[in-house]
Amino acid sequence: MPSSAFSTARVPGAGGSPLRYLPVSQPLASGDQASSPSPASRQPDVTVVPLSRPTASPSAIRAATASAIRRLLPAASIARTLLLPAAVRHLADLRAAAVEPLIAESEDLVAKFVEAIMALEKVNAPHPDVDGLRHALYMRDEVVPAMDGVRDIADRLERIVADDLWPLPKYAEMLFIK
Repeated sequence: MPSSAFSTARVPGAGGSPLRYLPVSQPLASGDQASSPSPASRQPDVTVVPLSRPTASPSAIRAATASAIRRLLPAASIARTLLLPAAVRHLADLRAAAVEPLIAESEDLVAKFVEAIMALEKVNAPHPDVDGLRHALYMRDEVVPAMDGVRDIADRLERIVADDLWPLPKYAEMLFIK
């Protein structure tokens, strides 16, 4: 009866690439018997198989990265669909209460917030296909400053919008849980 042990069989990589292995449970072939260990010291049944190497083109990788960034880091979407409506509701409440000094402050911030969101959406729009370094520089020089502009105004709005209207946890709430 063949025993099972950790197999270190060499599996050649594609095109001379380095070998990469992933352990998978499977008994060794009958010719690959290890010395018969006692049941207490027997290692788990494992065979090693190679991991595949990515074969996508650089432009496909860039497109997939950009798509993932838009899905995972939707700053413009969060600002437009969560934060801006809360700020507008707050402004409507202030107008209903006729609190003129706060209305002026809120109107100014809401107008700046809309401009910042539109600027972020503009720089997030697809730009010409460029190499990785140029893309990184574009993100650093254009997208990150636009995100910072949205965040700056959102932070200011967070301090003045009523707690029951603000859709996200405020910094103070995260630090000092109610």
